[in-house]
Amino acid sequence: MINYTYSDLLNDVLSNLHSGQWFGWRTHDDNGNKIPNNERMTYENIIVHDSSITLPTKEEINNKINELKIKYNYSFKRRLGYGSLESQLDEIYHNGIDAWKTRISAIKTKYPKE
Repeated sequence: MINYTYSDLLNDVLSNLHSGQWFGWRTHDDNGNKIPNNERMTYENIIVHDSSITLPTKEEINNKINELKIKYNYSFKRRLGYGSLESQLDEIYHNGIDAWKTRISAIKTKYPKE
């Protein structure tokens, strides 16, 4: 499995919930201390810029993050199995489209969408 960081996945989930720059990250904690950049991207530091949008609960966000992990995991494994576009075209040229389809189908079966 690819090791995406929590902040990568959190940012992806939030970006896909609504369009535009509807959220951001706090730069300072409640005591006025600067939050280091590598610690800012957490659920607790989300700022909602658009008053018409309600921030989902942490549980809802974590459920979406788990869905992304599954999606990214099978997608990555499939891409590795398929090989580069160049190698796939070479395979079709040398072995024919039916042999390529058989190999690709086996990869899709081995790594199904979850």
